[in-house]
Amino acid sequence: QSQPTQNTPMEQSTLHRRGLGLRGVDHSLASPGYTLFAHLTSPGTVRLIANDGTEAHRWDLPYRPGRHARILPNGNLAYNGVHPESPRLFPLWQKYRGGVMQQIDPTGNVVHEHCDPLAHHDQHHMDNDEILYTTLEPLTEEQARSIPGGIPETEAPDGKVYEDCIKHVDASGNLLWSWKVIENLDPTLFPLQPHYTRDHWPLINSVYPLQDGNILASLRSVSAVIIISRDTGKVIWHLDSTVVAQQHNASELDNGDILIFDNGTFRYRESATYSRVIQV
Repeated sequence: QSQPTQNTPMEQSTLHRRGLGLRGVDHSLASPGYTLFAHLTSPGTVRLIANDGTEAHRWDLPYRPGRHARILPNGNLAYNGVHPESPRLFPLWQKYRGGVMQQIDPTGNVVHEHCDPLAHHDQHHMDNDEILYTTLEPLTEEQARSIPGGIPETEAPDGKVYEDCIKHVDASGNLLWSWKVIENLDPTLFPLQPHYTRDHWPLINSVYPLQDGNILASLRSVSAVIIISRDTGKVIWHLDSTVVAQQHNASELDNGDILIFDNGTFRYRESATYSRVIQV
């Protein structure tokens, strides 16, 4: 297919934009740099795409992508691959599981790796090769009954509800800090959205170490963003479902504000679904 020139403004009609490759770019408006692209259905291909639509670099890796790929300040790729021995816990687990947390240099050499078959979604690689990440463990029957909301009788096939944990490990994989949802969240304040299955609560899809040492986390299936005290494990800040809806990628800006991709599904008192980026 023919491609537009670099000076072609972006076509605003979705129908007219259909097709493959570069569809249009206005360099006076587009952010300079590259887009890192790791689609879940690839066998392990990660692409770095330039604004002219060309592939500037690629990695061909032995594990298919999980839910995380990022270029680190040192130029290496932080990659969450799907662990080959990860158990089949429940249907959606196959979509967002990970477990092989790698740092890979531009030539494809693995310079650091940490594995956890129950890890999923986000891993935050730090400059000293420490990693902050999310993982799962099953709740007891009594704990599971305490979780309100969700679609009735949609627990995992083994009858369990799985909760999130956050772990911080050093470069050798030694545990430095851990946090369990069930020990620190009141389920009545963080009920599952009524359209969600009951196999996973509260579905932490991003974790971020704040400048003050505390932990920022996004809880998708309960529509909440929280700050966790590193010292006590308690929630010291809570942005609830009246503000955010099925959000992702909560992170801290240099000025201390929080940037969130607010997906918009099941938005509070609104029937229309729309996405937005908010700065809090």
